[in-house]
Amino acid sequence: MFGNLGDISSLMKKAMDMQKNLKSMQDEMAKYEAIGKSKDGKVEVLAGGDFKIKKIIINPSIAGETEIITELVTEAVNEALDKVRTKAREELSTATGGLNLPNIF
Repeated sequence: MFGNLGDISSLMKKAMDMQKNLKSMQDEMAKYEAIGKSKDGKVEVLAGGDFKIKKIIINPSIAGETEIITELVTEAVNEALDKVRTKAREELSTATGGLNLPNIF
């Protein structure tokens, strides 16, 4: 009747360990920053581990060229967010012991 208590206890310990690991992941991601650059390097974007853009730097040589700026900012933002997404997936994989959670980021 009580033969499965050991299994339940083991599962509870694993769940508590995973919870601690996920908290650690959140702390690590809160400190993480990624820089994305346009292909020509004229725009740089700093993104935080919370997937928010912190800073955009535009080279003055393209000032006034709205269409070019729009394209380059888009490139840089996408690169920065791709880096944050990759880091988040790595941290999540570590926190969950390699548990495959598709499309979470």
